[in-house]
Amino acid sequence: MPSASSNPPPEFGEVVWRGDCCIETVAERHEELVRALETELPVRIDAREVSRLDTAGLQLLVSFSLELARRGRELSWAGASEAVMQAVALAGVTRVLGLPR
Repeated sequence: MPSASSNPPPEFGEVVWRGDCCIETVAERHEELVRALETELPVRIDAREVSRLDTAGLQLLVSFSLELARRGRELSWAGASEAVMQAVALAGVTRVLGLPR
């Protein structure tokens, strides 16, 4: 029987990104997303502190979103920085990523 101080199981796999999400960091970001995929939980991304998102980062997010959908899983957002919102809008992938317009 769990103790009163036990934490409930997580409702989602959370990925928190800070700083740049660009060609120089995309391998590290990919590993974080793979770990979230392995949880079998819906995934929530917190990108509120992302300062730069380039096309490599966008491609990673779009591919991840499509893979989650293929697996019948949800992607949600804790938030996205202005840099993320601008890059996503410019690329025309706002709807694909499930971000508000």
